[in-house]
Order: sequence, then structure tokens, then C-alpha cells
Amino acid sequence: MNGATVQAPIILIHGILGFGEARLLQLKLDYFRGIPEVLSELGNNVPKPPSLPPTGGVAERAAVLANYIDSSAVPPGPVHLIAHSMGGLDAVHLIARLKTGDRVLSLTTLGTPFQGTPVADLGDGIFAPLLESLRLAGLDVHGFLDLMRANAAEFLAEGIGAKDIKSIPCFCVAGNYEPVLPGVGLLAATHDVIKKLEGDNDGLVSVASATKFGQQLATWPADHFRLINWPTDLIAPFDEFTDRTIIDGYIGLVQNLVEKGF
Repeated sequence: MNGATVQAPIILIHGILGFGEARLLQLKLDYFRGIPEVLSELGNNVPKPPSLPPTGGVAERAAVLANYIDSSAVPPGPVHLIAHSMGGLDAVHLIARLKTGDRVLSLTTLGTPFQGTPVADLGDGIFAPLLESLRLAGLDVHGFLDLMRANAAEFLAEGIGAKDIKSIPCFCVAGNYEPVLPGVGLLAATHDVIKKLEGDNDGLVSVASATKFGQQLATWPADHFRLINWPTDLIAPFDEFTDRTIIDGYIGLVQNLVEKGF
């Protein structure tokens, strides 16, 4: 595709429990599966993505992200941010609270729980003993707490009210899927919980929550993990929603930036 190349580097930001880049034996794994290579082949500068604290809170993850942008891993000058899930909240906090607005040209989010997710709220309910056990075992659980609906909404309100973010173009994409068979699939149970409370969703984040902030570009027919090009439904054929479709979606995100003058 032509017209999908921007001058500034594109930083890809992972969500909770995510990673920048990992290796399984000799196999390199990208959180954004196959996306860095494709965008780079089109002429974009896509540095090795940052690895943020997997279960850290928004403030901590945003601070690590700020250090990464200021490090030698990223060329000097402004950047574009493309963030999945919790990474979008990290990016908003980065811009609004860490005074890095001069380094960010745009923010595009995919499946970001700007209003939190009912799944995280279970940490105050039936999953509370599990979170407490993890905390006692030394695991940082702030990330799970920050994704609770009340806490995420507070982060968003603080971000929207900040001067630095008002001048930065922000865009969002939501995911929406239905289990192939009722109640069957990796995210089927959580999909049904969110469906009853907030309507259409990607299995972890509702469309309403993902589109609460920024200009909505699209709703992709994908679950939360397919938004980053990972298949999760083992019942449907892998190519029902093909790699190429997701990849073309990311190319479209960059084309949107080009159309906006970047």
C-alpha cells in the first residue's frame, strides 16, 4: 500500500501482562505480531518496542515509557504512539502528567479500557483472594487495580483535563466479536459478562470504553488479542479473520496519520 509512511518513528506500546519483544528458543515473538516488520518494510522507523512492567500500575509504566523515549533506542525528536489495551492509559498519563507532549505527535489506541473493564472489577469481588495472594507472593498488582472502572475513569479524567494533551491528535479503535459458539472460546465467559453490563465488546474491553477518548477510526471485528494479530479462537479457521486483514488495519492507522499531514 502506498501512502503509509510517516517521517517520525512509530512506538508500539503493549498492554498489561505484555512484552516488547521476546524469544522462545530461536523464535522471536512480537507482542504486535508481525506488525513492526510490515510497517518497517513500508519505510517507517519502528524501534524495538519498549518492555513495560507487565503488571505495574499506569504511573509506573508511563515513567518507564518516558525513559524509553528519551533513551538511545529512539531517535531524537517527536514520535507517534500506537498503543494496545492498558498501553493507551500509559500513553495518556505520559503526555498529560509527565510533560512529554513535545515528544508526541499523535496517539492511536486499540482496545484501551479508558473507562476500565468489568473484568478488572472482579478483583474487588470473587478474584480478591487471588489478587491478595499474588500481592503477598511479591507480585505487583497495581496494573489490575488501575484497570478497575472507577480507577481507569479517574486516570482518563485527569488526562483529558491536562493542557498538554489537548493539542495532540488522538485516535481510537475498538474490537467487537461474538463467540463462534455461545460460551465457548478463550474470552467467551468474559465477553458475556461485559455484554450484559456494557454491550458490544472484544472479550475484555467494551466498545464504549475503548472509544471514550479520541476520534474513533473504526471498530474491528476482532477480540482483544486479535487486535494485535494473535489468533485466540481455536474453533474458527485461523484465516477467517486473516493476518492480512489485521495488518492492513495497522497500515490504515498509519495512512490516517499521513492524511492528517504527518
